[in-house]
Amino acid sequence: MRLTLAVTISVVLVLAVACMAASAAPGPELLGYGHLGMTVEKSPGVVIFSCDNAGRAEAVLSKLQADFTWDATLGVKPVNVTVGKVVATGHELPAVGVVLVAQWGAQVYVISGPDAATVGARALGQHLDAAGVKFVPTKRHPAALDYMGRDHAGEGTIALAPLDDKQGVVPIATWEDGTVAVALRTLGQGRVIVLGSTFWTATSDLAGKGLQTTGTVNTEFLRDLLSGLGLSTPIRADAPLWVRHMVTKNGLEDWYVAYNSGNSAAAGLQFSWAAAARPAALRDVETGQPAPFTYAEGRVTVAGLSFQPQELKIFGVPHGDWSQAAQTWYADKAAYRKSYPPVGPAPAPAPPVGDVVIQQYKVKGTALPPAGDLAWTGAAYDDAAWQTAGTGYWDDQGIKVDGDTVLYRTRFTAPAAWTGRQVDLYLTSFDTPGIFGTATYYVNGEKIATAPGHGWSNMNVFDTLGMVHPGENVLAFSVTAVKPGQPGGVGGRLFFRPEVKLAQALDLTAGWLVYTDNVQSAPANLPGKLQGQSLRREVDLPAAWAGQPVYLHLETPFQWLSCVVVNGRPQVYDQSCHPYGVRFDVRVDQYLHPGKNTLELWPFCNDGMPAAPGTEMNMGVGKITLG
Repeated sequence: MRLTLAVTISVVLVLAVACMAASAAPGPELLGYGHLGMTVEKSPGVVIFSCDNAGRAEAVLSKLQADFTWDATLGVKPVNVTVGKVVATGHELPAVGVVLVAQWGAQVYVISGPDAATVGARALGQHLDAAGVKFVPTKRHPAALDYMGRDHAGEGTIALAPLDDKQGVVPIATWEDGTVAVALRTLGQGRVIVLGSTFWTATSDLAGKGLQTTGTVNTEFLRDLLSGLGLSTPIRADAPLWVRHMVTKNGLEDWYVAYNSGNSAAAGLQFSWAAAARPAALRDVETGQPAPFTYAEGRVTVAGLSFQPQELKIFGVPHGDWSQAAQTWYADKAAYRKSYPPVGPAPAPAPPVGDVVIQQYKVKGTALPPAGDLAWTGAAYDDAAWQTAGTGYWDDQGIKVDGDTVLYRTRFTAPAAWTGRQVDLYLTSFDTPGIFGTATYYVNGEKIATAPGHGWSNMNVFDTLGMVHPGENVLAFSVTAVKPGQPGGVGGRLFFRPEVKLAQALDLTAGWLVYTDNVQSAPANLPGKLQGQSLRREVDLPAAWAGQPVYLHLETPFQWLSCVVVNGRPQVYDQSCHPYGVRFDVRVDQYLHPGKNTLELWPFCNDGMPAAPGTEMNMGVGKITLG
């Protein structure tokens, strides 16, 4: 059987391949690899992968090269290797050595240098059983303060509540007086560990009363807690450094990623980590050059570091030889690429009944029609010669552009169920502009809106003015870049959505109070624009609505609303409290009950949170209904 070398590495133990004929038993079935087993020969540095057939072996060979062999970031260098009469291109990694990757029938061999010791696969994690360990704090910590600044140390009030065995709660550590400081509770398939500390750092109530603690309160408390549990942090770093330990995908290096979390430059910083032995080398991953370090008392220290604000630096330590890399590669595949039963044929797609999402566009950025010629926005226009593109910047999409404007068109089908419904055009994104520039939108040849993109404005909603009809429609829009020569494009997702058709709707536009803080209020003159901290009103819910879906529909003149609060329960558009669009429906029946209910509307401010006490924000309401 012929031995094939695959863009190979190294010069060693070639004859060892020819001496190994026995194949290992097939291992687990892995996604993309079939049944794949691994054995490690007693001879140093020999790892054998056993596959279902030669075709599978070729696939494994290719993936081994792609996944852990050819990684320029790790400093891998090409070398010319002569094996008999065959000259192959190989690779070498300093401090690790060279390696040969070869296929022989249904087996793949990874053979490293003769001096490389074969090591077991690296452990992926450790489990700590600290039950019954007693925590004795070395000093009183500010973390024992509540949000009002009251000191509860010694009162037992920051200990966890009495445990309930039925809920699967067990103590992990106790305070000196025997109360529970750390507890573990099962939750579904997982576990939650709770620390018995408030950890207040910057919080206040609606009246502005609270605690503003800065500095290293959390860090000091956590270190003391771990010390009391008999644990030590493997990595220590000067503030404001954050350092995290990682292992490269191919298992060849340990990476220590150091990040300056401060907003100013810093010099003379250092960090260290526990190590059983002095590393063979340490290098700056970005420059590839050796980095100075010291080793004493079981710790590696990297000192004299300078960082710019928010700068990231990565330091690499050789983790093992090529043989160990192969085993790490296999352990990763066995853990995360398990095969699943084959999936049957997908059913034919049903006609859309919810959102109609736009996936692609026809675009034109050259030889544009003269201003005022809007034939390109209509259904009869032939766009067959236009380019096809998706979302992203023009240059990333390969769109040819003469000036600073590109035209977009797409056809979409509105379902018959939308007949008689108000249909809106949505443009959504996260912390990137939905449009890189300014866009003017047309539906079936009629202009519906012009709006610029905003980095924070992630929910744009446009009234289609009744222009969407069942069947085929055309959405067309132009995008003009912010500045000439600057690329524009589409950064968000465009889709059409019908509004909820409310039955037995209650008009709630009037009857609101505008609050300037948590106490002071005045009648709100709505519909219209006003300033304040929040809007509130009570509403009587008919008993017949119990158990039925209930929606709150709002229309506002501009984006301002961050949070809808129903009987004290907040509803937000996303976790960053970005503002809702100017038209939207919010389902609220899960928080309502028959009889009196309280509704609150809170504005968006720069930090994404409700306005601070005494801060009046711009608000405005055109229409509010509940039904």
